[in-house]
Amino acid sequence: LHAALGLPDGLDDGVLDLSLPIRSEDGTLAFTITQVGTYYYFKGDVNVTEIVYPEQANVFMTYVFYDCPCLKKVTFKGNITSFPGSFLTGCYKLDEVVFEGTVGSFSSGVFTGCSKLSKFVLPQGVTSLGDRSFSGCSSLAELTFPDTLTSIAVDAFKNCSGLKKLTFTGDVPTIGNILTGMAASWTSL
Repeated sequence: LHAALGLPDGLDDGVLDLSLPIRSEDGTLAFTITQVGTYYYFKGDVNVTEIVYPEQANVFMTYVFYDCPCLKKVTFKGNITSFPGSFLTGCYKLDEVVFEGTVGSFSSGVFTGCSKLSKFVLPQGVTSLGDRSFSGCSSLAELTFPDTLTSIAVDAFKNCSGLKKLTFTGDVPTIGNILTGMAASWTSL
């Protein structure tokens, strides 16, 4: 199974639950994941281009997709209580993340170094953003925060040089030093 999917050797097949892969025109793989339980499972994997977590997916581990250089889109269909730290860190080609359900919180460094991330809507239900959640996401130009957001940690948007507009739909939450390394000229805050 690992060789057919281009996955790392030496891991138990029982740790990973995948749908049948769909090979794209360029030969890379796209598939649906219901559970991944190992740190660094896909670290650096050039075959992973798109991921869909179905509604029943319930296990999210830190660093699972760390530094996947070809990953471009991730879709989460279900509700997520807490998004683990560094889950998609270093996926520099990732440009779209879609949440069809709610998310309670984003931990530290979730999207750190995802410099192409441009299509992102903070889902309803988010109460907090951990430190460096979006650090280095230089392609983000604007973000709208749901009214459920109550806190934004220090450096949540560090080095987000393209981020020029922040919109809060509810009360402005407790904010750490979120302006570090962001755009010098603001449209609005």
